[in-house]
Amino acid sequence: MRRSFLYRCLLGMLCVSQPIAMTRVFSLCIPQPPELKDSSETRSLDLSEKLERIRSQFEFPGMVCGKLTKQGGMSIGVCGIAKEGDSAPLEKNSLLHLGSCTKSMTATLVAIYVEQGKLRWDSSLQSLFPDIPGFQTTSWGNVTLDDLMEHTAGLPANAPWGNWAQAKDLVKARHEIATWVTTRPWEEKKHGKFEYSNLGYMLLGHAIEQIEKKPWEEIVQEKLFSPLGIESAGFGSPVQRKDYPVSWGHVRTDDGKGWVPVEQDNPAVLGPAGTAHATMEDWCKYLRIHLQSPDDANFPLPIGKENWNRLHQSQKETEYAGGWHTGKRDWANGQILTHNGSNTMWYCVVFLAPDRGMGVFAAANVGLEASPVCDRALQLVLREEGLLANER
Repeated sequence: MRRSFLYRCLLGMLCVSQPIAMTRVFSLCIPQPPELKDSSETRSLDLSEKLERIRSQFEFPGMVCGKLTKQGGMSIGVCGIAKEGDSAPLEKNSLLHLGSCTKSMTATLVAIYVEQGKLRWDSSLQSLFPDIPGFQTTSWGNVTLDDLMEHTAGLPANAPWGNWAQAKDLVKARHEIATWVTTRPWEEKKHGKFEYSNLGYMLLGHAIEQIEKKPWEEIVQEKLFSPLGIESAGFGSPVQRKDYPVSWGHVRTDDGKGWVPVEQDNPAVLGPAGTAHATMEDWCKYLRIHLQSPDDANFPLPIGKENWNRLHQSQKETEYAGGWHTGKRDWANGQILTHNGSNTMWYCVVFLAPDRGMGVFAAANVGLEASPVCDRALQLVLREEGLLANER
């Protein structure tokens, strides 16, 4: 019997974005990587045929992979189909689910409000939610925005999302979940230690909702997507969209040998933690700003350098900053910003190398099983650029 949708959702939310899964594949490096050429000189990578060889070995529906540069360059390869049982191909402008790669967007929104003086990194839940008695009377009230952003609040990974699966008023539902937090036992030993929490990022988004008195979904469209020229982005499953080619998510058949197309997503109340979808071109418009700096001409967001750097540098030595795992790689010539995301039916992953002014990304219309396949695809792109040694 296939496990229930909600079970798969919760499993996915618990599994997504584990740093071990994300960092293990990119240990390969070369001692002195060549300099990346300007985008005007960078050759266009025709990846689709090579990607198809990788995809077919793993026998899953479809995948997209590519490269972006700080200057605006982008290359995308695509292969496979959009939906099992249908011959329609996955396209370069198909909508794909971004899962927990949404978290960086929520953290970036917070930085905008900190820049405006409407929030502080050390704003406490007690001050943000004065109408929730539990935040006034328990230690949960001392948790700060910075704790939430770096997953050091001591929160559980998830709330019982299914209790709010049918919620229509998302702001109200998120407020109810914030109240639920105060009923959980406080464990002092967990505060300050890294524990990945979707719940924490939902609270981050809800803190902004407290200011604007409207859903996070509207705020991120207004404050982030619109200034960046992102038109395809939406929330939840992309399947019902009519204005772009769509991809279906997939889960395994009962015998584990095939795929079943699905159109569900996790409950919408999780939005700030991981429900965004977009085309890869539009996702790259967002990713590109994290290769840039407020010092650059025409930087598109109202965030100064101090608050911008806060998104890329952990304050607590956790190697997790504002929606990004951080680290270093030789091929990146320094720092990497990386994240993956999956609602267990789609999958995506990105590595950004700000010191090189470039990044690589991949996405697929299956869940976590796509991780090793996308890893291989990303290594392929880096080899094409001469940034990884050719391994046999």
